[in-house]
Amino acid sequence: MSENEDALLADQINGAADKAKAEEINNVDILAMAAVLHTQFPHRTEAEILEKMKDAWRARKLYWAS
Repeated sequence: MSENEDALLADQINGAADKAKAEEINNVDILAMAAVLHTQFPHRTEAEILEKMKDAWRARKLYWAS
């Protein structure tokens, strides 16, 4: 798909991770978030989105619920 859609997806993921970091939330259900994001960005699988989310959470030293 288009690079623009990937950029929008990255913005959504990074925005959610930044918010979790700012609010010190370490129990975000990123599996559920990946499923929701997949409905908005169907050109990526849930698994691909989940891996991108894990990368974003790890980069910010956050934990997640799964």
